[in-house]
Amino acid sequence: MTAENTQKLDVFGVGNALVDILAFVEEDTIAKHSLQKGGMTLMEAPEQGEYCRTWKTYL
Repeated sequence: MTAENTQKLDVFGVGNALVDILAFVEEDTIAKHSLQKGGMTLMEAPEQGEYCRTWKTYL
């Protein structure tokens, strides 16, 4: 803190971090999972885990 700003603050944050997973997959894999090439999909941890297990050879 500087001499001009001596106010004390309490900071509290809640939330989930966004995590990007980049995988180079075949075109048919994208279509099979109804994904958009170059797109982003928000998913819950169980679904993310399933993709990672399925695509482990691509990661």
